[in-house]
Amino acid sequence: MDNYTDQEPDVYFEEDFNYQNHKETFDRTVDDLSDFIENCAQSKRIRNCEWVGKNDDLVKTGDNAFPFKGSADTEQWLSQGLMSTSTAINMNALRRSQIQAYPRKATDVERASQVSVFLKYLRDAGIDNFWREAELADNYYKEKGIMVTYYGYAPARLVPHLKRFDIEDIAETIPEIAELVADPERIDEAIELFNSVEGWEVNKKRAKKALKQLQRDGIAEIPVLVEDEGKPEVMTLAPDTEFYAPSSTQNFQDSNRCYVRKPMTPQELLQRVESEGWDKEWVEYAIEHSSGIPSATFSGRYNSSFLNLETKGAGEVRDLIDVIFSYERLVDKEDNACGIYLTIWSPGFGESGDVPPFAKRILLSGLKKLPFVVTAPYEAKTLYSAKNWSQMLRSCQKIKKAMCDSNVDESSYAISPSLIVAPSWDYGRPQPGAVYPNRPGQQSPEYLTKNSRFDVNKALIQDAMKDAMDLVGLNPDSPYSQQKQQHDISRFLYHMGEVLKGVYESYKLNGPEEVYLRVTGNPQPVEFIKDADEAEMNVAVSFNTLYEDPEQMKELRETIIQASQLDPNGRINMEAGIDMILNIADPMLADVMLLPTEQGQDKIIKETQEAITTMAAGMAVGAPQNAAQLRLQTVEQYIQSPTGAAKLQSDQGFQFLLQEYMKQLQFQMDQQDNAQIGKVGTRPAEMGNINTQNLNA
Repeated sequence: MDNYTDQEPDVYFEEDFNYQNHKETFDRTVDDLSDFIENCAQSKRIRNCEWVGKNDDLVKTGDNAFPFKGSADTEQWLSQGLMSTSTAINMNALRRSQIQAYPRKATDVERASQVSVFLKYLRDAGIDNFWREAELADNYYKEKGIMVTYYGYAPARLVPHLKRFDIEDIAETIPEIAELVADPERIDEAIELFNSVEGWEVNKKRAKKALKQLQRDGIAEIPVLVEDEGKPEVMTLAPDTEFYAPSSTQNFQDSNRCYVRKPMTPQELLQRVESEGWDKEWVEYAIEHSSGIPSATFSGRYNSSFLNLETKGAGEVRDLIDVIFSYERLVDKEDNACGIYLTIWSPGFGESGDVPPFAKRILLSGLKKLPFVVTAPYEAKTLYSAKNWSQMLRSCQKIKKAMCDSNVDESSYAISPSLIVAPSWDYGRPQPGAVYPNRPGQQSPEYLTKNSRFDVNKALIQDAMKDAMDLVGLNPDSPYSQQKQQHDISRFLYHMGEVLKGVYESYKLNGPEEVYLRVTGNPQPVEFIKDADEAEMNVAVSFNTLYEDPEQMKELRETIIQASQLDPNGRINMEAGIDMILNIADPMLADVMLLPTEQGQDKIIKETQEAITTMAAGMAVGAPQNAAQLRLQTVEQYIQSPTGAAKLQSDQGFQFLLQEYMKQLQFQMDQQDNAQIGKVGTRPAEMGNINTQNLNA
């Protein structure tokens, strides 16, 4: 079976890249999204309070101004306010969410807890721009009805840098290189010595020129390729200007292709030659022959595709080169293996002579999915068919604007009433401060008052606001808002959970073997070792809106404590319960207050031993109000030791102080027992130090 015709996208991977077919497929994909792109532009105008004829004075002007020239034309940021409020709620939920990796294989059970810690590290510190991209994704979802986030893990690579060298500094730090640089006949040896430095690679041609300058002037900038260790990458894309998928797509991962559009500067292209292996001839041709993205391009098909550049000057736009990253799911004819292929090209020019039609075309080895998380409303038939928040709220926003404009206009009539004057006066349309002529011999000029035929009051505006908040689940008085809010939070957290999962899977392909990390809320630093053979895990990022309610938080805390007191078999890990309580309250509290288990126990034992030493010196010590059982065990171990027994026998005062200290600790333990007696109705039965309350006969 051959590839499809030139009217269809490719099915099989072909070594001979059909540029024209590829470009036509891309153009059709963008054309098919024209309605969606226009809806996004309209949504942006609604959110940003932009309309035809708007001016800085926020009044209506022109011959068709209604109800009069200079009437109110106010901004009502209803959509923006509700969107930003919801995004703030979602971002706070993400910051305080619980992250858990669940294994799919029994052999990965223990590994799952380590992966959970690593995912939390990625969220909190591992991904440089994670929070910005997460906030942008939620904003795009509300404004455009869809959120798209790219994920990956950049492998270690050599990045070009100009490094400034001073011959005197070199002589002090690396004398052997200084000797070579000073000898014109040994420049090649100097370059080899530079390249022997771990993580460096010097461009030989340019280095020779720089070394000659170093010999002549004593100072030179030598181009050095410095090794970059690689890092996780996350980037949210605007679905109307930067990312395109077929308009009929329902489940994104079932799609056979998608495109990312990125205008790039010549400097960016040249850097990609060294760091990512882009074709040098293609880059040089692009810089030399491409006219960039002129302002004239903002018409026709690509007008909406460059909305994000409209605020820039024409000179800036012309410096950019239009680059497309095509991700395709293609089949290898030889073995029928399906893979994800990346082609980097430009719609501004194709192949020319010996210049290839693309900057790079590779199989993304090991990648099973398109490296994007795309989330649309569940009720949408396709990715691009759902209503966005601006479209749903525009009616309420329009009503609120009309009411507020009317209030201002009515106030204008009251503040500046019209005046009746002689006919010689000029007059215009009825409006506040207008002048109306009367006939000679009629009454003298007088002010004309206007009675409003309708009552524009706060109640009407409040009704519009209530409808808007009910619609998006932000009405604090509605019993359904909390459910809608939790639903919206869960959708956002699922999206970001899939992003973190994707980054982790990419790390297993391209990341370093070991990562040393510190996680907020976990006091112990962790060394994470990569296991590329582990199975893909399910990732859950969860947050309960009840955590925002102080009363619910108090009830949850009491439930955890009561459950631990009723636990007969020690199944409840109270250390984990304390961690959870502090993390829900504030992860930073857990980070500051919690010690590792072993370190915490050592601290209690050391404090108790110091207290024993103080009492042995004849000074009383009060028992601290925590870890009573561990402190009592430490005292008992001292009493049973030969040193302790001898000291107690010879010092009655010390014996009295130690007994009082132990009574205080025992009282604390009795209080804990009393809490259980109140629940079960009896004190736990004991035999010596063994609790027999729940032992079967």
